[in-house]
Amino acid sequence: MSERVTAVQGDADHLADAVGDSCVDLVCCHGILEVVDDPDVAVAAISRVLAPGGVVSVVAAQRLATVLAHALTGRFDQARAALDAPDGRWGPGDPLARRFDRDELVEVLQAHDLAVTDAHGVRIVTDLVPSACVDSEAERLELLALEDAMAAHPDAAVLGRLGAVVHVLATRA
Repeated sequence: MSERVTAVQGDADHLADAVGDSCVDLVCCHGILEVVDDPDVAVAAISRVLAPGGVVSVVAAQRLATVLAHALTGRFDQARAALDAPDGRWGPGDPLARRFDRDELVEVLQAHDLAVTDAHGVRIVTDLVPSACVDSEAERLELLALEDAMAAHPDAAVLGRLGAVVHVLATRA
């Protein structure tokens, strides 16, 4: 398989410089859109390099997760700021330029002719659990089983909106 896969890393908004137009079967854009200068420019570049039928996997930080995390740690002002801010930031010290809501990220991809095939929240509770609660392998496996159960639950769409990140898969027509 390794002879059929070539990994190329490049700046999101200049991907065509690294790989050319319409020639890539898969782009992984994980943890990028929340830090680039302009997510629309980055997604346009990704769409340009994808071959017809090519897939993009996008993972981006979600707004509601930071609201919940800050509220649970008593930083109510930061939780409220992230909830109310259009960019989902909790204040000037926030290391991210923006956070997304699931529907907002889907719209960004669709605006660049990418057809979304799946979108779901990931790490619903994992990032909220204190490390002292998962010291053993058994505890880590139990937490993973809980995450899996939440992802398969009939209310997974609601629970997923609280995940630390949203994972979206989309294809180019």
